[in-house]
Amino acid sequence: MEAAKLEKTVAKCLETLGKDAPTLLLRRETLGRSSGVHTVADQVDRAVALLQAAGPDAFKIEGTLGEGGMGIVHVATQASLGRRVALKKLRPALRTNETTLKLLREAWVIGSLEHPNILPIHDVRLDEEGAPEMVLKRIEGVAWCDVISDPGIVKKRFGAGDLLEHNIDVLQQVCRAVHFAHSRGIVHRDLKPSNVMIGMHGEVYLLDWGIAVSLRDDPDGRMPLATGSSEVVGTPGYMAPELLQCGEVTERTDVYLLGAILYEILTGEPPHKGETPRDVVVSVIVSSPSTPNGAPAELAAIVQRAMQPDPRDRFASAEELRLALDGYRKHKNAVRLAEEANRRLDALVALSRDPGTVSRRAQAYGIYGGCCFGFREALAIWPDYALARQGIVRAVEAMVELELAWGEPTAASELLAELTDPPEELALRVDEAVMASLRERERIASLVKLGEDRDAKRGARARRILVGALGLSWTIAPTATALTVDPQKSDYPPMLLAPIVTLAMLIGLTLWRREELQKTAINRGVVATIAVGLIAQTALAASSPLMGVNEVQSRTYILLVWAVAIGSAAFTIDRRLFWGAAAALAGFIISAAYATSVAHLLYAMSAMYFLVSLNALAIWRPRAPAPKPLVVTSVRPPPSASGRSSP
Repeated sequence: MEAAKLEKTVAKCLETLGKDAPTLLLRRETLGRSSGVHTVADQVDRAVALLQAAGPDAFKIEGTLGEGGMGIVHVATQASLGRRVALKKLRPALRTNETTLKLLREAWVIGSLEHPNILPIHDVRLDEEGAPEMVLKRIEGVAWCDVISDPGIVKKRFGAGDLLEHNIDVLQQVCRAVHFAHSRGIVHRDLKPSNVMIGMHGEVYLLDWGIAVSLRDDPDGRMPLATGSSEVVGTPGYMAPELLQCGEVTERTDVYLLGAILYEILTGEPPHKGETPRDVVVSVIVSSPSTPNGAPAELAAIVQRAMQPDPRDRFASAEELRLALDGYRKHKNAVRLAEEANRRLDALVALSRDPGTVSRRAQAYGIYGGCCFGFREALAIWPDYALARQGIVRAVEAMVELELAWGEPTAASELLAELTDPPEELALRVDEAVMASLRERERIASLVKLGEDRDAKRGARARRILVGALGLSWTIAPTATALTVDPQKSDYPPMLLAPIVTLAMLIGLTLWRREELQKTAINRGVVATIAVGLIAQTALAASSPLMGVNEVQSRTYILLVWAVAIGSAAFTIDRRLFWGAAAALAGFIISAAYATSVAHLLYAMSAMYFLVSLNALAIWRPRAPAPKPLVVTSVRPPPSASGRSSP
C-alpha cells in the first residue's frame, strides 16, 4: 500500500475510534500482572518457593478414597501444583518385596498406557518411609457399579434417559481402553464395573491394573509376563475359565470379562453366582449364562459369543466386540421396527388359523401391509437382518394360507410369487388350488355359455320377425288360394310350389338376420324346425303321385308333418310350443275325418298355421323390464349445538 494511502486509512480509523483510541496503547508494565503478583519475577519466586516446599509435605492427605486387598487410596492435594490427586500406597502390614514389586509394576503398566479412557498416572515416588506410592489423577465422579442399575441417578447425573444405551456407551469406551492396552501387549484380567469410574461430565476411566500381565517380553523386567503367572486371579463373579484353571491368558480373556460386564448390564447381576463356592466354580467352567427373555436378541447373542468357554470361539478382540455393540446401536431402530412388525405378524398368523369368511379379507390385508412395511423398513436400516427377511416370508405364507382358505387361489399364487424359494408343500397346494379353480371357471363359463345359448331374450326380435313373416304368408296363402280357385275345375297350384317358395323365404330371412338367428340354440332350433318341416313337406308332395295318394290325402298328411315337427320343437326348444303342436295335430285329425276337398284342407292349413304362429309369437313376445326397487335413504338431521343429533 502506498504511504500516503496508508496514512489516510490510519487517520480515518483513528477518527472512527475517537476517545477509544488510547485503549490500543499497551503499557509494558501491565504485562505479568495477575492475582496480586505484580511482576514476572514475583511469579518465579513464588513458584520456586512452592517447589522447595515439596518434600515430605509435597502431598497433603485429606481422606481415604478406598481400600483394596493390599493397597489403600487416599485423596490428597499436591502442594507444587495445587491440585487434588489420588495417592495409592501399600498397607503397612502388607508391605513386602512381593507387594512392593506388584505396586511398582502396576505403576509401570499404567505409565505405558496413555489413553483417554485409562486413568492417568502422574508419578511414582517414595514416601517419607521409603515405600513406593503412585500419584494418580483424582476423578470427581462415581464408580460404574454404583449406577449401572439405577436409571434415576444416570438420568440425574448424566442426562441419559435410556439406561441400557448409557451402559453400552460406557462399555464401548472400556472396550477402546482394553483394545489399546492389548495393542501394547497388556491384558487387564480384572475387568468389572467396580474398576470403572465415570467422571462428572461422563468421562470413562478404566482403573486397577494391579493384576495386569504382559504378553510380550520386557528386557527391563518391569512388566509381569503372562507366561510366568500360575496363580488364580480375578473376581469370581466375572472370571474366565482360563483364569480359574491357570490356563493360557490372551486378549480373549479380557473379551470374556467384557462379555460378563454386558451380562450384568442386561440382568443386573454378574454371570457367575451360587449358594456355594462349588456352584460358582461350575458356573465359571461351564460358562453358559442365560439372558432374560426381555433382553435384546442381538445383545444376548453378543454375550453368548463373548463368554464361550473356549477362547477360540469368542470375539477375536475387544475392538471386534465393540463393533458388535456399535452394530446393535445402529440396528436398534431396525429391531424396534421388526418387533412391531412381529406383533402384527402374530395377529396375521392367528387370523390364518381362524380365517372366517372372505369379509375379513380387508382386515387381513391391513395387518399384512403394516407387517411387511415394518420388516422392509427394518431391512432398509439393516440389510443383513435375517429375522426381518424371515418375517416377510412368514407374513406371505400366512396370507397365502388365508387366500387358500377363502377360495382365492389366484391371489395366493400371486402372493407366493413374491418369494424366491417358497416352501415346496405350500407351492404344491397353491398349484393344485389354481388348477381346480381353472377347471371350475371353465365349468362355470360353459354353464354361462349354455345359459346364454338357451336365453329366449337373446335374438328374440329376429325370431319374431321370422315367425311372423312366415306365419303371415302361410296363413294368407292357403285361404287366398281356396277363395280364388274354382273347386269344380280343381285348378290348384302344385303342392311343391308352397314349400319351395317358403324355403326360399326362410333362406332369405336367415341370411338377412343370420347373426341374430345363429346367436342362440332357440333361434337355431326354430330355423332348423321350419327347414325340416319344409323339406318333409316337399318330399311328401313329390312322392305322393308316385304312391298313388290323391291331393286331399297328401295335404292332410302335411298337417301331420307339421304336428310332428312342432311337437319335436316343443320337447327340444320350448315346452310352451306344445299348444302349437296340439293345434296342428287337431287340424290333422279333423281334416282326416271330415275334409272331402282341397279347399277344406287349405282352410284347415291356414287355421293351423295361424294358431302355431300365434302360439310362438305369444310365448316369445317382448316383456317390459322389471321396475327398479325403490331405495329409501335415511336423512339424518345435522347435529345440534350440544353435539347430539335431534331425534
